[in-house]
Amino acid sequence: MIDTDKYEGHTEGPWNADCAEPDAGLIANIDAHDHTVARMVNGCLADTQLIADAPLLLAEVKRLNELIEQVIEVWEICNHEDRNDWFYNFCRIHKEEGEEE
Repeated sequence: MIDTDKYEGHTEGPWNADCAEPDAGLIANIDAHDHTVARMVNGCLADTQLIADAPLLLAEVKRLNELIEQVIEVWEICNHEDRNDWFYNFCRIHKEEGEEE
């Protein structure tokens, strides 16, 4: 798993890509709020988009890590007979948690 703790304190999103294509190649600024987060020279548009989406990708990694932890928790509380129904148990617990919100 990726250690997401090392990203604590990063500039909050959204990050926006501003690209120009002069004769020298692609120049991109990745801006957030009132400052530039990153600048790339001679990169490609896909790299620029990937950098700009970093806050969204980090949020998705955190969400999926929480889901994995929940699956492991359900698996561990099931005895051998119940493990055939572990997915059912996970869905039940996940639904109950969602109803509390």
